Amino acid sequence: NIIPIDPETLAVVVKKAILVYKKGVLITQIDIPRGSRPLRQGVVVEGNSLVFGDYFSNKNRDTVRVYKANMETGNLSTLLSFENTRHVHFIQRDIINLKCLLIGTGDLDHESAIYSYNTTSGELDCLGRGSQDWRAVSVLQSNDSIIWGTDCPYMNNSIIRFDRSSKIMEKVQTIGGPAYYSTMNKYGEMFIGTTIEDRKIHKAVIYKSTDGNYWEPLKTFRKDIFPEVLFGFGTIEFIGGQE
Repeated sequence: NIIPIDPETLAVVVKKAILVYKKGVLITQIDIPRGSRPLRQGVVVEGNSLVFGDYFSNKNRDTVRVYKANMETGNLSTLLSFENTRHVHFIQRDIINLKCLLIGTGDLDHESAIYSYNTTSGELDCLGRGSQDWRAVSVLQSNDSIIWGTDCPYMNNSIIRFDRSSKIMEKVQTIGGPAYYSTMNKYGEMFIGTTIEDRKIHKAVIYKSTDGNYWEPLKTFRKDIFPEVLFGFGTIEFIGGQE
């Protein structure tokens, strides 16, 4: 994951660390406390700092934290702590209120939730939780709606739309596998990609929508011949900032 900070500065997420480069020179190494790295849409720029959460297997359900890391000094501080939660799936800027971050957690029903965190006041609001419908690896924001594909390995998955005004959540469409990542281009077209966790039943499909209500398959991919246990799932990722 490569995160542009400004025209001279880049943050690069590698295994166990986030490296900050200025004019091509490494200026800071931020060590990741647990796990190899946050997921692709799990790092947000907040002033002169980066915000990211714990993503590791966490079988014992240790306390999960969201960190704030200074890009100049590398110093880490803890913004949030979650108990009885496996890990943090995503952290994304709220386009309605730029002072807020949207944070998703998983994996079991009671662990799956989407929160809104105000970085100024420190207030944490839960938008919804308690089922696999709230298990998201990334979200799309369109007007007053939050849209995501569910990430469940053992049941049918859906594209979900949550209306922030009415607080109503609806399943708008069934999809053929767990969804991880999503993106929107400059024209407002939305894309959600599913992942092959079981090659016998899943396909990797990019779904496209112009309104968030109707989605159509745009392209389908097969998993390569290499075993998942060694080479990972068949995952569609969307690289930020590229059309």
